[in-house]
Amino acid sequence: MSNPRHVWPYWSVDLPGLTEVSAKRLLAWAEDEDIALGGIAVDPAVAFSIHMDRETVAAVLAALRAALVANALPPDKADAACGFADQLAEWMSEP
Repeated sequence: MSNPRHVWPYWSVDLPGLTEVSAKRLLAWAEDEDIALGGIAVDPAVAFSIHMDRETVAAVLAALRAALVANALPPDKADAACGFADQLAEWMSEP
């Protein structure tokens, strides 16, 4: 985080109804206006994107940890679940 403009945690915006073209135009505008440090257009056919409140994150984290402790997942899924659990735990530790 060497850039002094980088803010963590940062805000995000969910704008339903965007097309790929309009999402990319919005990103270009944000960069041109110097209001963001770049960004990405998330293709809903490739990535699942969701915003969760703290209570939901805590519940998902508890479920992941329980599944991992119980060895309820195959190794390839356990690795992904462990990484996701780590990300959720890190987010939960933020003020």
